[in-house]
Amino acid sequence: PVVAFSLSFAARLPGAEVAFSVLGTSAAYTSGSAGGAATHTLSYNPGATSTAIVVSVVMESNGAPSSVKFGGVDMIPVVGASGSNVGIYYLNNPTTGGASNLTFDYSSVTTVNFIAFQVVSLNASDSIEVTATATDTDSNLTLAVPTADSFVMAGYNFNQGSNGASASADSPLTPMFGNFINSGGGAFGYENGVAAGNQNYSFTLGGPGSPSDRRVTAASFNVVPEPGSAALIGGLGLLALLRRRRAC
Repeated sequence: PVVAFSLSFAARLPGAEVAFSVLGTSAAYTSGSAGGAATHTLSYNPGATSTAIVVSVVMESNGAPSSVKFGGVDMIPVVGASGSNVGIYYLNNPTTGGASNLTFDYSSVTTVNFIAFQVVSLNASDSIEVTATATDTDSNLTLAVPTADSFVMAGYNFNQGSNGASASADSPLTPMFGNFINSGGGAFGYENGVAAGNQNYSFTLGGPGSPSDRRVTAASFNVVPEPGSAALIGGLGLLALLRRRRAC
């Protein structure tokens, strides 16, 4: 006879949609002098159920941080900050049980006029990985999201603004920090449960002056089943095939 059975963990099947839960966010910024050679720090508690954190950073500097760490662990760079003055980083299995320091090491950079960073704490069924990135030298971009139900993080940087200029994320992004800091500024936004396909993201500038050197960066993330889960799924599939052959 043909033996039929079903899997109760469809969320782990390759290509299956897996939802993220956004547990919390926190932002910090500093208006630097004309000097760098510093480490900028934000104390952040991702929460006991956090499985990953995603960080976006915007800055006006003549170099990228030599490292971005959370709880002393190097975060994975998605988009290098030095190329666009907008960087995105992530880390699976962040420190839990209390707050840890998120540190941006600029000790080798001579000039940092301002830096702002936003951290988002996520809960997902497995480890996450970046699936797509896009950067544009304007206030909007198109991100080709390959997998349904993704999480998207976006950052925006502008320069040469006048005091009072501001920036904010446009729909469908959920706006987070947005501010003028020192000769420029930035903003952040995220979207959860993103459909596969080309997605358009933009930021709006307001206030006096004519800010320039605008850059927007976005990255999508999704869940990667642990090797043990993938092996189990593959083994069950092989078992089903063998049983079908026996029944023939």
